[in-house]
Amino acid sequence: MTSMKECFESGVALIGMKNCMTLFQTAYLMSQEGNKRATASEVAERAASQFGLKISPSNIGQAFSAMGIATTISRGKTKYVLDSTEIEPILRVGKEECTEISDRLEESLSEYQDIAGRVDGLINQLREALKLDGEERKLRAQIRQVQGE
Repeated sequence: MTSMKECFESGVALIGMKNCMTLFQTAYLMSQEGNKRATASEVAERAASQFGLKISPSNIGQAFSAMGIATTISRGKTKYVLDSTEIEPILRVGKEECTEISDRLEESLSEYQDIAGRVDGLINQLREALKLDGEERKLRAQIRQVQGE
């Protein structure tokens, strides 16, 4: 069984991957619309307006740089080259990774839900045992009282 810490770490990784996938999806959409180059700020604005993802341009630059997205200088500004043929494989691999992690998390969640169900059952058994224990004490007290009379 996967530990709770590993589940948490996988969840955090999945969130990070989802955010990266959103950035690359944004860049892909921009390239499909005919934008061949864009600054990190332009991608950030589009990701925020279209997907609700608020991320700084410097983080976009780190993600694009890590994935080898080419840059060019235009009018003194660094722009990323939005080539859909380079972005598509990144999206495909990212999707596969996200699917793999989410499948593992689903399995772990199922295991933990089973545990939660068993714990709930044990708690109910404990409640019943405590209730019976109280009833036993009352009956013993009544027996002592009857025997003492």
